[in-house]
Amino acid sequence: MEVKIIQKGDMRSFNYTLETKVFKEDQCTTRKKQISSRDFIQMIHEKQDDTKIELEKTRMSFIYKNQFFVIDTFENIEGRPSLLRIETENDVEKVERPTFIKFIREVTDEEEYSTYNMANKDYKMPESDLKILSELRQSETLEIVPNED
Repeated sequence: MEVKIIQKGDMRSFNYTLETKVFKEDQCTTRKKQISSRDFIQMIHEKQDDTKIELEKTRMSFIYKNQFFVIDTFENIEGRPSLLRIETENDVEKVERPTFIKFIREVTDEEEYSTYNMANKDYKMPESDLKILSELRQSETLEIVPNED
C-alpha cells in the first residue's frame, strides 16, 4: 500500500487530498479523498520522515488525439527531470505519443524514477540522464514546438 498526502494550489488557495494506492496481483486501485487543511497538517506531522523531502512539481496536463497526458517537472531535484504520465483504462490500450515532445527514454518500470524514491533526501538522477538533459537543454531541443501535421 502507498499513501500520499497531496497539497495542490497556488500561493493563496490550496486543496488537500489523501491518496491511497493498493496493489493486488497485477492491478492497482487508487482511492482519493479530499481532506481539510487541519487534517492535512495533522497527517503531515504524523507521517513525517526525516529521510524524505517534499517534492515540488510543476504539472502540465493536455489532451493529444483523445488521450489525456500529464507532464510533471520536479523543480527541487537536480536536473529538473520532467516525466510524462499517460492515463489509460487498461495496460493493453495503444497510446500514440505526442509528436511535439522530445522523449529521452522509457522509465515506467524503473524504481529510481518512482516519486517515492525521488523524494529521498539523498536522491540523485543517474549521471547518464543528467548528462543527456544538460546536452539537450544546451541545444534547446527540449522546447515544445507546434506539430506541423
